[in-house]
Amino acid sequence: MNNIDNLERLNRLRESGALTEEEFHQEKIKLISGKSQKNPKQNLKIALIVGTIIAGVTALSTFLLQNKGEKEEILKPQVAVIGHPTGESINDAPAANDESIVETAEPAPLAFATSTEVLGLNPGYLEKRLGVPKEKKASYIVFEVGGCTISYGIDKGSVTKFDVDVSQNCQPTIQGVKVTPQTTYGQVFGRETWGKYLASCLYGCGNAADPIVYLTYPGSRATGFVSVNFATDYDQVSSALDLWEKAVRRQRGLGEFETPDDYEAFSCVSEPPAEVLALLRKARVRSVSLDQEVPRLC
Repeated sequence: MNNIDNLERLNRLRESGALTEEEFHQEKIKLISGKSQKNPKQNLKIALIVGTIIAGVTALSTFLLQNKGEKEEILKPQVAVIGHPTGESINDAPAANDESIVETAEPAPLAFATSTEVLGLNPGYLEKRLGVPKEKKASYIVFEVGGCTISYGIDKGSVTKFDVDVSQNCQPTIQGVKVTPQTTYGQVFGRETWGKYLASCLYGCGNAADPIVYLTYPGSRATGFVSVNFATDYDQVSSALDLWEKAVRRQRGLGEFETPDDYEAFSCVSEPPAEVLALLRKARVRSVSLDQEVPRLC
């Protein structure tokens, strides 16, 4: 039996557990040393073969571990989070190393419930996916999903829109962007600068509801004709609305307390002046809605 056969026999004994790693190396050294006195060239050849095998196994193991890590990194879900933890207003898109962009995985039901996939679906299918609704009417259906209360509008037997309130317990991901209670209009607009601000009413609004300022992204071919609308509460934009009203009055030559002949100029107003924009950027998002049709915001 030559040395190669002996080495293979020793290796089988090690793999079967008959020899420990230390015993295997001791026997291997004895085998090589004993043969070296008789045939040093053969011994050198055996040593080179053994060394090559060990190096090959080590390299293969390292490659497999690295490749596994790269695959896991590629498959890891990544969601951008808009909303600086300190609540600062960020007017431009966050930098790549900004803490407000993190890797996070959203629970599957909530991810589905706040995606564009739900638009156009049969409400009955939603019930199968999301469970028993909190409220159900002919024109809308409401579900509690992942800490969020989501209301779906229904028209002609299909879901045409939905809206969800943002809170500490409800931080939905809308078209790949996670919205938190700290998310501001400035941060949203900084990432998608083609949106527009829209005030529902600046003067003569009545007592039915408080005026609202939306940050809206109308549907287009590029977005599959799905519009996205962000809303905040009146307390955050009341000062901005006052400034905006005064700006419109100046444009129309009206005094501060003069009653206008036409209230239309004070309804559904867009393109706020710079001083109003500065205030609106600080407003935090309180709800988000997606709509298949052009929404009537005001």
